[in-house]
Amino acid sequence: MKICELCGRTSENVAIHVHHVTGRVGPNKDLPENKMSLCVYCHHTWHNQKPDYMAEQIYKIMKSTYGERFPIEVNNHKYYPKWLLGAESRLK
Repeated sequence: MKICELCGRTSENVAIHVHHVTGRVGPNKDLPENKMSLCVYCHHTWHNQKPDYMAEQIYKIMKSTYGERFPIEVNNHKYYPKWLLGAESRLK
């Protein structure tokens, strides 16, 4: 059974999608440290609104799970999309 990493819904109740956290960019896009499970509702909300509370929650989950491997590297540099920079600065 798959579980949404943000809200806890399960695949018994709703479709669970694989979400690329920093996007589908570069050769590292499919590494585990760039993917998480989101239910269809959270996935839709993220791609249409990118609310700050969700950005901070995603950042915390990924950082606690993957540490220095998150965010992924693209062209030998850490890849920081705008939402990620905002979440990181708000949490410091």
